[in-house]
This record gives sequence, structure tokens and C-alpha cells, in this order.
Amino acid sequence: MLLVLEGLTLEHKAPTGRALRLLRWAYKRYTRDYTVYHVARRPGLPAGVTTRDMAGDYARWAQGKFDGPVDVVGFSTGGEIAQYLAADHGQLVGRLVLSDTGCRLGEDAKALLRTARDKAARGRAADAQADVVVENFRPGVMDRLGFA
Repeated sequence: MLLVLEGLTLEHKAPTGRALRLLRWAYKRYTRDYTVYHVARRPGLPAGVTTRDMAGDYARWAQGKFDGPVDVVGFSTGGEIAQYLAADHGQLVGRLVLSDTGCRLGEDAKALLRTARDKAARGRAADAQADVVVENFRPGVMDRLGFA
């Protein structure tokens, strides 16, 4: 089993259309060796829920779904959640892979995500998501990451 924890999205919707096709293509190489579970946060999270709390949600779900440890991949904010999952519920995690993630958000990232959250709450989720993408690819960011 391969459990993929995605980064936080601004809308809680299952992927469809182009996004679903892209995910299927991206995970196809793993389907020979794994059954892949691409999961997102549960709907209706109340204010104040932390990424550690989300790791607890995933742990409860995984305990009811799997008989033993599973390999976990965490992308972006999903990587932060995956770190808490491994630290707090290590018996559930076989191997852990982290991609495009860190152990916490810096103040600039927190401000960006608060602004995006507020736009999404006003029905402008696509604009908010675009803001996040543009910020991640602004001049200099990719250079510092070695993608020049």
C-alpha cells in the first residue's frame, strides 16, 4: 500500500477531469508494486485544526483501513502532516518519502496561505490557487532551489 498525502487545497473536492488524469498518470509507475491511496483532508475541518491534528485523522483512518504499516509519501503541506504521522504513529508507517515540504511554514508562507484562504472563502478559490502558484514560481525562488 502507498498512502499519498497531498498538500492542502483551497477546495475540498475529489479530483476530476484533467487533474484526475494527471494524478493517474503520475502514480501509474507505482501501481505495479502498490495500491495507491491519494488522500486529502477530511471535509468540514473546524478553525484551529493543526497539521498534527490532521495526522491523527489520517492515523485513525489508516488503522481502520490497513492491516499493517504502509509506505507514505507527503507532498508540500502533506509532507508536514506525514512527518507528524511518522513521529506520533510510527507503527503505521513503513517508509516515509517527503517532497517539496518542510517541518513548518515560515511567516511569509503563512501570510500567503491566509490570504488564499480568505479569497477561497469569498468564492475565489481559482484566483487564490493561482496566487500560490505564482508566488512559488516568482523570479529567484526556483533559482534558490537549484532549478535555474
